[in-house]
Amino acid sequence: EAGALEPLVKILCSLGAEEKSQAAQTLGILAEGNTDNQKAIVEAGALEPLVKMMCSLDADEKSQAAQTLGILVANDEIGLLIVLAGAVEPLVQLLSTGDAKGKILAQTALSNLDSGLVVPLGRLLITGDPNGKRLAGEALRYLLSSDNKNRVSSLGVEAVEPFVQVLSDASSEGKSLAAEVLGRLVVEHNDHWVSIVRSGAVGPLVQLLSMGDTMGKAHAALTLGRLASKSDDIKGLIAKAGAVRQLVRLLCNGDAWGKIQAAFALGCLALKNNNNQISIISEGATALLVRLLRSGSDDERNTAAEAIGMLAMNNDHAQTLIAQSGVVGPLVTLLSTGDAKGKHHAALTLGRLAANNVNNTLIVCAGAVQPLLQLLSSKDAMGASQAAWTLGTLAANRENKTTIVHAGVVEQIVQLLRTGDGDMKKLAALTLSNLAQNDNHIQTLMVRAGAVEPLVELLQSGGGDGARWAALVLGDLASNEDCYTMMTRAGVVQLLVKLLNSQLTGCKCRTSVAWGKLDM
Repeated sequence: EAGALEPLVKILCSLGAEEKSQAAQTLGILAEGNTDNQKAIVEAGALEPLVKMMCSLDADEKSQAAQTLGILVANDEIGLLIVLAGAVEPLVQLLSTGDAKGKILAQTALSNLDSGLVVPLGRLLITGDPNGKRLAGEALRYLLSSDNKNRVSSLGVEAVEPFVQVLSDASSEGKSLAAEVLGRLVVEHNDHWVSIVRSGAVGPLVQLLSMGDTMGKAHAALTLGRLASKSDDIKGLIAKAGAVRQLVRLLCNGDAWGKIQAAFALGCLALKNNNNQISIISEGATALLVRLLRSGSDDERNTAAEAIGMLAMNNDHAQTLIAQSGVVGPLVTLLSTGDAKGKHHAALTLGRLAANNVNNTLIVCAGAVQPLLQLLSSKDAMGASQAAWTLGTLAANRENKTTIVHAGVVEQIVQLLRTGDGDMKKLAALTLSNLAQNDNHIQTLMVRAGAVEPLVELLQSGGGDGARWAALVLGDLASNEDCYTMMTRAGVVQLLVKLLNSQLTGCKCRTSVAWGKLDM
């Protein structure tokens, strides 16, 4: 068999399409399952003509070359040689534009590219000649594409250090690819982020933010954001390395994708970190995020809204500064006109801003209640839950209650209390609890809307906050003389007495909260 290889390779180089296809087919048959033959075929010089056949105008010639390359590439030692012969780009092209047979064979060949090639390809980004670097980059881009998540998810921790080195030593394109690989490792391995940080990746990633090409900056931002989401300590480390200013610059000057990744990273750095929140706002990020909210694409608006919500979370001073930037109006617009994801992020961010009393009134005056009610009644469960929570937060402000009630929120919230899932019922009880406090008129509306029965059911069967809020609402309702009379006629007060005397400790405890509010 070995003696037949050289004539077959010569046919690949010289004769017509039909003869070349037959020779390639024979080589594939000889290579199938035979490691020695595979190595001999490569040593005989078959790779270069097989790759050239991939560029032929003859469909069968291309398909047969793809099939034989697919057999050879399954051998890890040969796979890198096939990449360096330039096979990846024509295989990807055949996958896109070939006939049905060609597409199948190209897919098979590309699928046989193994994750074990990723690290050697990464090293080639540093040590290869210009053509080798280019071909390694082509292969890595394919291996990192969305259809090949398994290639990165199967990488071990040994892949970290070589790509951290690439961040420092490779060309701009190589650094961009390295940032992408490291970012994927953060997402697809729960523990690799520790090795990435310990290997010193943060500094080069921040440098890539300022010195990289367009794609490099975006990938650096994405990877830094993913790292920041893992640990408060990492948030501090990234900020200390100077990332905030560079991310704000990318948010200002980057292309659309770069701005999205910058907003994402800034949000991750800000989440539950007061120092980073104020630092990011001080660098001017809020105005840039508001600009994205006003005029960006759907993805830009959604990411900007999410980042602003992270900046505002649990920080009263940050909430004040953010509201002063004029963000409320654009958020209400997104709440009204955005896609499902945008509406969800807008509702969440408005709810977080509403924790500040001044903002709370401002949000209602900006017209947020009606689009929140529309979201509340939508089929989007996540959006409806978020709208219920935000309405509950707005209802905690006495000045907002009249506006909220006039919009018809009581009836909708009671309906959710009857028909929603566990989380929705809990949020509905929170909203009713905030509305019911110290307002006899709203309390009466709730009883007439039928709130009592589902509240008692939640008190009996719900756990945690939902049952506690149900108890608080019932206590508020029963402290109202008119409501107390209606509840007595309906047998609710008697049921509360029964629950109070029951042996169910949790239910008894929650009922005592309600009972303790009654003026007997």
